[in-house]
Amino acid sequence: MTGILKKACTWLSQSALAVRWRRHAHTLFSDALWTLLAKIAMQASQLATFIIAARVLTSAEFGLFSYVAALVALLVVVAEGGWREFVMKTTHEDDRVDQIATVALLAGFTAAVIGSSPAVLLETRFGMRAEAWLVLLFSFWIMLTPFASVLEGVLIAQARLKELSLIRILAEICATLVAIYGLLQGWNIYALALGKLVSQLVATILSLLRLGWAPRIRIKASFIQELFEFSKHITSNRVLVLFRSYSGTLVVGSVLGLADAGYYRAAERIVSAFSDLVGE
Repeated sequence: MTGILKKACTWLSQSALAVRWRRHAHTLFSDALWTLLAKIAMQASQLATFIIAARVLTSAEFGLFSYVAALVALLVVVAEGGWREFVMKTTHEDDRVDQIATVALLAGFTAAVIGSSPAVLLETRFGMRAEAWLVLLFSFWIMLTPFASVLEGVLIAQARLKELSLIRILAEICATLVAIYGLLQGWNIYALALGKLVSQLVATILSLLRLGWAPRIRIKASFIQELFEFSKHITSNRVLVLFRSYSGTLVVGSVLGLADAGYYRAAERIVSAFSDLVGE
């Protein structure tokens, strides 16, 4: 009788383990599928915007947008600082996430101030109003980006990849609608910058609503040291990777002019869209 009970318990434990493994595999597959769908939706939306922008904007206008976006992207990488990855690796105790969010908000504000300073100079000293307004719009986008990355990290740490994917899809759809409407209404390069700003704003608001969480502003010196020790490795690596990606646009724009930079970035964008999908 004892042997029968042992066999029954063993069989039940093995069956339960198999059920758990199947559920785990199904969750992994579902999360991976939603992540892929979000990536496809984002690339399709950006490609649609790009096609319309290519028909509406001149090569010089598109080159100006690409050149400014490349410079801003380097500033964004520094402002993000690997906060999302730190949220994913650390424990969510003792207000650690609140402190990460506080640092991200401060980093976003600082980066926005640094980014908007050239806008004032372009307007007052050189009379380049179009370029100044473009830089200013990008500065507002920079302000939200570090905090948005923290929210993404929290969602990923809580294994809510499906919700994160849906948020990304909705944000990208809103950005595409705004950008395309603006392009058709004659907003030119400002439409593209507004699209990026709307995408970040929608993603931030939806993430906050889904998490039901608002950070409390607090910082501890001991924690800051740990955070920046982790951040410097990720940031330095990302700066190198991003500089390699955008160096062509920066060199072409600086040496040959914005029109050639527009052609170069257009070709590069088409290739990167397919490589991103394969990489995902």
